[in-house]
Amino acid sequence: MNRLVGVVTGGHVVNHWYLSMLAVVLPTVRAALGLSEVQVGTITSASQLAIGLLNLPAGMLADALGRHRALFLGGSAFAGGLGYSLLGIAPSYGVALLCGALLGLSACTWHIVALSWLGTAFPDRRATVLAVHGTGATVSDTLSPLVVGALLGAFAWQSVLGWQLALGLVAALVIWWMMRPAFNAGPASTPMPIRQRLGGLRSILDNRTFVAIVLASSFNSAGRSVILTFLPIYLQEQLGYTSVVLGLHIALLNAAGILS
Repeated sequence: MNRLVGVVTGGHVVNHWYLSMLAVVLPTVRAALGLSEVQVGTITSASQLAIGLLNLPAGMLADALGRHRALFLGGSAFAGGLGYSLLGIAPSYGVALLCGALLGLSACTWHIVALSWLGTAFPDRRATVLAVHGTGATVSDTLSPLVVGALLGAFAWQSVLGWQLALGLVAALVIWWMMRPAFNAGPASTPMPIRQRLGGLRSILDNRTFVAIVLASSFNSAGRSVILTFLPIYLQEQLGYTSVVLGLHIALLNAAGILS
């Protein structure tokens, strides 16, 4: 089980690699496709909208298909790599929007399945295990902008994005192969009727404290999305920073969040 925690944490590194590199590559994609500020913003919005719309059905599927959670996690890693590889060859704004949605699908699926599995597998060490899982995101959020910025400075941006498919495929296969025995070993779960699930959802939404936390979280996410979408464009287009220096600034932004 401890070995599998390491696998999930490593997969979280890959997941946040994809999340963090978007801020570094967006200015380059904007220049290559000739996108307006509104179009760039909607690529980020497509990613966030996919997360919001898919959270509930993904959670229900993860509960109902517990034995296939390894497939969910592997598919999450592959979706992130596929999204970036398509973005590297995107001929138009519409395809770029689809890529943003794929990145949202990757992030949504990973967090719901991984957190629910870790919480139920380690009920007595839940906080510790989730902290270890979060450490993977912390490391990735700090290092990926530096690495991606350096790669963009040394290679063609289309190649850098194309390589992400290989990373996603390898990560998907490793995660699925390493975690599949753990899920298959457990008893089959009995799917909860859809009416019962929706009834539980209504009871949660009646909780004012829960609704307040959701609203606070939404404003937090909105501010972060705006900063990570348009600050990189300002740094590169207005201040003339290279991709390497841009990656350094995004890494510092994430590191400051870690310290706070």
